[in-house]
Amino acid sequence: MGKACALLEVQSKPGPELAKDLATGTWRTQHYECRSKAMGNPNWFTVVEFVAKVDALGPRRAGG
Repeated sequence: MGKACALLEVQSKPGPELAKDLATGTWRTQHYECRSKAMGNPNWFTVVEFVAKVDALGPRRAGG
């Protein structure tokens, strides 16, 4: 991934809602707000962290 991507953060709904998006596959169509400056808020996480959560689902559940 490029350096710019590592700086992006994604806003999500609270933890249980993100877990639901991941479990149901809703993450594929859910629009998440992104920004390039750190927020320091627990509802914000880096794109790298989000990709890791999707990768942890495995290829069949992640849509691969």
